[in-house]
Amino acid sequence: MSLILMIGAGLLARSLGNLKDFYPGFNKKNVLLFSISPGMTVYKETQLVPLYERLLGRLRAIPGVRSATFSVHSLLSQNFSSTTVTVEGYKPPVELELTLSGVELVGP
Repeated sequence: MSLILMIGAGLLARSLGNLKDFYPGFNKKNVLLFSISPGMTVYKETQLVPLYERLLGRLRAIPGVRSATFSVHSLLSQNFSSTTVTVEGYKPPVELELTLSGVELVGP
């Protein structure tokens, strides 16, 4: 049993070590990702847009911050939205009729 635990711990340590070399598709140096769920608090739906605007303004005002924006899903989460892709004036063959594409909604 101890041998199995030691092997498992070694594999976990090696996997965590490999994560430092993982390239997520963007420069991860000096990047902060976080999420908020104001709908789960006392904020009402009509208060969310002003809340996000104030939060974004405060984040952009922090010294050293070059840019800040919002997205529907976090960059590294496994969540995404999808939509059907259509081209105006083109009718695809029946087997290609439902062509889905992943979509991520982000601010400027």
